[in-house]
Amino acid sequence: MEFGLIMIKEYVIFEAGMGGASCEISEDEYEKIKRHREVIVTAFSIEETFSLAARSYIDLEKVLMTASLEWGLVDADYAPHNDFFDHWREVINLNLISLLTAGGAYTEKMDGIAKSVSIPGFDWGAYDPCRREVYDSDLCYRVMCAVRNFSIHDKLPISGASVDFKNEAASGTIGEGGPWRNRLTCSPYIRTQPLVASNKINKKTRNEMEELDVKGLDLKFFTRGYVESLFALHCIVRDLTESSLKEALRSLSEMESRLSKVKGEKCKLPYIGEKGAGLENAQYIDTARLSRIQGKRQGWKKLKNLRRRYISTETTQRKGISLGESKDIWVQA
Repeated sequence: MEFGLIMIKEYVIFEAGMGGASCEISEDEYEKIKRHREVIVTAFSIEETFSLAARSYIDLEKVLMTASLEWGLVDADYAPHNDFFDHWREVINLNLISLLTAGGAYTEKMDGIAKSVSIPGFDWGAYDPCRREVYDSDLCYRVMCAVRNFSIHDKLPISGASVDFKNEAASGTIGEGGPWRNRLTCSPYIRTQPLVASNKINKKTRNEMEELDVKGLDLKFFTRGYVESLFALHCIVRDLTESSLKEALRSLSEMESRLSKVKGEKCKLPYIGEKGAGLENAQYIDTARLSRIQGKRQGWKKLKNLRRRYISTETTQRKGISLGESKDIWVQA
């Protein structure tokens, strides 16, 4: 009769590098720390995915500013006029689709994380009613979600763009001899008729757009509203994951403290793993690195009121700052 050897796995927390401190931990402790580390890693992934959408929005706003500046400088003859709008229509479409794709990737990822319950407390039962409320509460969000589907399955959303210019005078009227200035603004819009006619869009949303009874939707206002709602959703995700994240960081910190106690001083580059399995099969639990997630979760808060904001390169009068000779140019204080 042959008797096989039963191998008992042992687990340790240890410092990377030769001669580093180590101490044994139980299998239950090992599995617990693995779960808590996964909570933190997932929280990093959530923030990084949202940042893709936020940065895509910034890129779109930069494009509109650049288009306005270029329009103010190009010649006004026929060929450059057409070339200008052909070029910027493509660029605006590219950046709009990038934003909507990044936003869609974020929402789909949050759905998946909630359904998998990889972070305790952030589950589908708690999350689904909140995400529905965000969707139902903002027409801009619903419409831009529809525009994303339309762009994927039908055609590009921006068929044209315009650059508005307006002469502004300190007195309110040009021609009275007072100082004045010229304002340029790129104002693309999304035509409603193709959206209303598309069967790729939710019927209820199509009806809402039809009831507006307008030829187009202002791109800037609707995208800013979309990002506002996307951030509202992100705040909900942060709230639902806060408790588990704090518990996870506290758990890893306690494990680090145990290793530091064995070493007699603060440990460096702590890992957990199976004894003898090597560093490549271990997982780092360095809270000096992992606790950075708390700072990342404070980011992007200024996205809350985008529709109330606009970006301007306007020159203003400031105390102690010279504008040179500008008597015939209106400069607002």
